[in-house]
Amino acid sequence: MTVQDLLRHTSGLAYGEITQNAPVKEGLERAGVYRKDMDYEARGVTPAEQIERMASVPLAFQPGTTWHYSLSVDILGRVVEAASGKRLSEFLEERLFRPLGMKDSAFSLPAEKLARLAEPLDKDRFSGQPNKLIDVSAVPKNDSGGAGAVSTAADYLRFCQMMMNGGVLDGRRVLSRTTVRLMTSDHLGNFINQPCSRASCCSARRAIPSAWASPCARATASAACRAQPANSCGPAMRERTSGSIPGNRSPRC
Repeated sequence: MTVQDLLRHTSGLAYGEITQNAPVKEGLERAGVYRKDMDYEARGVTPAEQIERMASVPLAFQPGTTWHYSLSVDILGRVVEAASGKRLSEFLEERLFRPLGMKDSAFSLPAEKLARLAEPLDKDRFSGQPNKLIDVSAVPKNDSGGAGAVSTAADYLRFCQMMMNGGVLDGRRVLSRTTVRLMTSDHLGNFINQPCSRASCCSARRAIPSAWASPCARATASAACRAQPANSCGPAMRERTSGSIPGNRSPRC
């Protein structure tokens, strides 16, 4: 398994919420990175525990052979931490959030911002099932590269504008042009098996190394909302807005 495999979701890893492979699903549950009662919630596992436990879970595919949306970006978060010597939240604050002026993006919220956090209805109006979302009022034991962050439509717009500008925003370069081209290039080609519909695979053809780069999220008009996970796209970033971008919709996968 290579870093490139992690970047393009060809690592052989899986999400317990998505995979139909029973041994893999059971292994992820035993490892504590998949919970039947809460989708994409592994904030109670430390980075060291996550890596050690994931090593005991069987792979769903041979690495480098098959595209499958997975915990690859979560493991990439651990790679960033090992390479930088910093928590993922600290690294992103230093290299991305602060330079882009994304002042409301983080993995948890301080008490003074909790009043701005959008809350769902108690139950889904169609299924009648309770709406369960990740608790971001406390600092997690691990900063997930794949799920569990909070942001605003305004912050995400600044990130998108930086990407559209080729890595620059307000005269400050965050990514090189080469990196942006790499992130927006096809890395699957015709030699990687893609057992999914064209619609659900389209976003994976871009090797974007974090959920920050490709969150399947929805932002409503002036009222804040949290996006719900979509099975074809994986975990979605939860959003809260201040109403400064009425009618804005972030890209769908």
